[in-house]
Amino acid sequence: MIILILIVNSPLASPSSPASSSSSFNPDVDSFKQALDAHVERNPEFKELIETRNSAKLVDSVAATKFVNEFVSVLVSLRGNSPCTNDQKLFAKAIISLLPCWKYPGSPEGIDILYDDQSRSGLIQNRLRWIHRNVIAIDDNKLLKRKANAGNTGQHANEGTSEAEEPPQLNQNIIDELNSTTIEADIVRLIKATFQHRAYLRKTNENSILKVYRKFTECDFLINLEFSLMHPGIEDNFLKQWPDLAKKLLENCQRINNKSQALKKFITEESGKI
Repeated sequence: MIILILIVNSPLASPSSPASSSSSFNPDVDSFKQALDAHVERNPEFKELIETRNSAKLVDSVAATKFVNEFVSVLVSLRGNSPCTNDQKLFAKAIISLLPCWKYPGSPEGIDILYDDQSRSGLIQNRLRWIHRNVIAIDDNKLLKRKANAGNTGQHANEGTSEAEEPPQLNQNIIDELNSTTIEADIVRLIKATFQHRAYLRKTNENSILKVYRKFTECDFLINLEFSLMHPGIEDNFLKQWPDLAKKLLENCQRINNKSQALKKFITEESGKI
């Protein structure tokens, strides 16, 4: 009889015990999970990619980019462009339930890759920051331009466009490929392919160019390439003008009264080479 009482009162048999109850169930996580499931079912190729990665028990960088872009679009559709931190965290848990192979073993909840409380560098957080830099800022700029145009009357109203310039089609996969490749030929090709997007950023939010196109901070030759894309033909024009320009430059150097030793040496030894 004593043994029976102990068994009945044991935490292992108690309905309220965490071990026997579905303590991991969270209605908000489940709600996000249902939204993700619905999105996946509408996209057979995306569903196949999830199944493939789960089977391989690995999410590579290409798949990670695809996943976070798709998943965050679902979060934004549910909670807007600025979901609260709790929603981001719960959404990360919902993703892990769909993609257990993405679970980070170094933390209890396993969501650090997607949502990191400490460094704020989770993939969900980074994607939302990108949206704020490249979507919200552009939309705000377009709104300001519309208001400015609406405030003009008569002839001034017709001097510019009535609406802000529409951004060119942006393929995030191309930018990700550009930022990750180390092959110079591919870098040049992708820089040329994304030139129109940077031209748009220069008109709206120039400071974001180096944040989006990180290759500019790694490859010095890209500055010259970008300049040639911005001003096609100017290099040829410069070479055509250089002989006359060099002659005038040397004439002006001769007129300088207080010449430094370096300038004197240049005039006597190097001027004939230009």
